[in-house]
Amino acid sequence: MLKIDTFAEIEPEFIERVHAVVWCNGATVDTRGRPRTRVLHPIWEGTTGWVTTRRSSPKVKHLAANPFLSLAYIAHPFKPIYVECRALWDGDFATRQRIWDLLRRTPPPLGFDPALTWGDIEDPENGLLRLTPWRIELNDFWPPPRHFCPAATVCYPTSRVVLRAAVALIREERLCHALSFLGPRGLCAASRMDVSRKVG
Repeated sequence: MLKIDTFAEIEPEFIERVHAVVWCNGATVDTRGRPRTRVLHPIWEGTTGWVTTRRSSPKVKHLAANPFLSLAYIAHPFKPIYVECRALWDGDFATRQRIWDLLRRTPPPLGFDPALTWGDIEDPENGLLRLTPWRIELNDFWPPPRHFCPAATVCYPTSRVVLRAAVALIREERLCHALSFLGPRGLCAASRMDVSRKVG
């Protein structure tokens, strides 16, 4: 897999492909450590994604316990795009109004009129998620897949919920699964966590 040094190298292709697909699968981890998926409709501004969603949906509790979200855009089985990101609620009214207007003026199917769903921007059910990727992966049958990790992040999630899941894999001697899940540095962190528990 080819590592990309700057987002600028893939930005036009990334934006074109994800906005052409429009809908993606979004996976969270529930409060019992089980994966849960649903369909999401993000809109992207560079490396920042935005999702309008209900504040009473199950993912509210999921993201409160583990703020990581995994997106899969799959219009073609050999050309998926994966975006691993941190999802945080954005309550700034000016930002919410800007994204509301952006969605309304963007042509469908990517854009839509939020009022048809929410009625009013101040509807208490109307929530806005800000997506900040820690890994973006563009896959093609050929050339080889490419991935980009922003310099300010490490290419593995560090929440203790995720590390505990990796510890379980380590204890079951499923090291290959843990390695593919976290990467080498994440696996080291999970191993240290497991050792500290045994010593304690």
